[in-house]
Amino acid sequence: MEEDGHEQYKSIWSLAGKEELEPRRLSQQEANQRTAFMCYSSGTTGKAKGVETTHYNLTSAVMQQVAQEPDFDGEAARWLAILPLYHMYGAMFFIFLAPFCHATTFILPRFEPELWLKSIQKYRITDAHIVPPIAVFLAKHPLVDKYDVSSVTTWGCGAAPLGNDLVDLVEKRTKVPVRGGYGMTETTCGISSTTQDNSKRGTVGKLLPNMSAKLVNGELFVKGPNIMKGYLRNPVANAETFTADGWMRTGDICRFDEDGDIFVVDRVKELIKFKGFQVPPADLEDVLLRHTDIADAAVIGVYDPEQGTEVPRAYVVLSVSANGKINVEKEIAAWVAERVASHKKLRGGVQVVNAIPKNPSGKILRRILRDHANSKSNVKL
Repeated sequence: MEEDGHEQYKSIWSLAGKEELEPRRLSQQEANQRTAFMCYSSGTTGKAKGVETTHYNLTSAVMQQVAQEPDFDGEAARWLAILPLYHMYGAMFFIFLAPFCHATTFILPRFEPELWLKSIQKYRITDAHIVPPIAVFLAKHPLVDKYDVSSVTTWGCGAAPLGNDLVDLVEKRTKVPVRGGYGMTETTCGISSTTQDNSKRGTVGKLLPNMSAKLVNGELFVKGPNIMKGYLRNPVANAETFTADGWMRTGDICRFDEDGDIFVVDRVKELIKFKGFQVPPADLEDVLLRHTDIADAAVIGVYDPEQGTEVPRAYVVLSVSANGKINVEKEIAAWVAERVASHKKLRGGVQVVNAIPKNPSGKILRRILRDHANSKSNVKL
């Protein structure tokens, strides 16, 4: 900092001593119980909660990721970090896993589309960790065609569900495979991951080593050494999340196929209940993103008193070329109706918005959309 003209600051290196410090050795009990750090849950459906991650959770999670892909060559890997380092996804991969694997990592302060693409081209990035909004960018933005992304071997996507149609668009345009992963802040980022040789559409891969899972009424329950100690000073949330025999409720509707690969359907709390049918918002969002006039989309359920049931409503951000179109909402609703089952039609309508509310990791904040719908506000989001 001093050579940059900021004399009031000292270089961080000038504050460090030259002596090597002895590593702190924790007993097994200390490692199991002592909180190493604390991220906060994403708060997509309610208030964010402090997640206590222990030293044992952290070391277990690192070893699980390494064991899942034993042939991964960290020495040759070049990663580009644009995910928030205070979020579990960014912290796990770029603060803990990258040094352990000896992966060279380039860190950008935030996602700036052109800088990100320039960095991939300049530094010959091999593994790009992304979230769904960046997948939408890769599929639709004209900037992408101006840069060479051929060094990338995989787009590794996590943090929220990614539809098959969007995956197809990204892969067709960039000629780079998309591989999904699945985890939560509460599971120290990992539950499952897709290996390089697994090209199965829609899967988030197989369960990580040393984890157990079961489905209870469609909801995934998990156990493992990477599962958090609990929520900070929140016994009510802990009781709601953990069963008496130690299983953690994920809140996600999932299924397993015959090979043991996991497919995430949607969040339990986000499923739309239409006359006895369950409508996953992610399914409709995937269809909407195929429309050339749509740059981004989100779907929620809104209550229709005349039908006495929830109905799907879409919020869409129009592409630049579609701005100013007349009756675009009705056209989109009709277009979707031709491509989905009757119970998935957008009976709640289509609303054009300036932006889809999302948290820093790219998860849609549906509660904001629900609050807006319930308030019957005319203010455009």
